[in-house]
Amino acid sequence: MNILITGGSGFIGGRVCDYFSKTKEFNIFCYTQSKKKYFENNKINYIFADWSNDYSLKNACKNIDVIVHLAGVNYQNCIEKPEKSYDFNVKKTLKLFKFANS
Repeated sequence: MNILITGGSGFIGGRVCDYFSKTKEFNIFCYTQSKKKYFENNKINYIFADWSNDYSLKNACKNIDVIVHLAGVNYQNCIEKPEKSYDFNVKKTLKLFKFANS
């Protein structure tokens, strides 16, 4: 089973990636904006996230069975930049769901 985890280099996402990578039945794809690999694990496939590129997002959803969406703008940035936060937390998430269903 192929699992795509967005925000996979974050505090929760990194641990979710690590947890699922320890089982044989899952292939983990970590969709992240960070270039740092938090876990050196051959079962975690890191994909650089370009949320502004529809092709990148659509391609990340190919052959994926399950998506765990953990990417998002943090609380402080939501308060300081509500328009940008809405763009990511709502619009980009809707695009992810659109491509996941296509």
